[in-house]
Amino acid sequence: MTAEKALDKAIRQASEAAAYLKENDERIKALKLFTPCVTFDAGLMGDEPRYLTLCCAGPNNRSLQMVVFTKEQAMFLIEHFTKYVAILDEEEEETK
Repeated sequence: MTAEKALDKAIRQASEAAAYLKENDERIKALKLFTPCVTFDAGLMGDEPRYLTLCCAGPNNRSLQMVVFTKEQAMFLIEHFTKYVAILDEEEEETK
């Protein structure tokens, strides 16, 4: 599979996941001002200033978004996501 086809597939899958969340997840439905986006790629911008990026797709391939982070913002998110993942791990262990 070419890189372009792989990217197209990743965008399509993310868009389908966002559409599923929008239609079926009551928590998302309750947030009427928000449209769910699902990530399909992460990267590092090559030119100065250097930023980290997450690329996201909205429902039905209607929108592609790029979320841009400074190194400091990314470290903040990593710290918090690490805690959240630990919580999920604990919950999975409890259900075993």
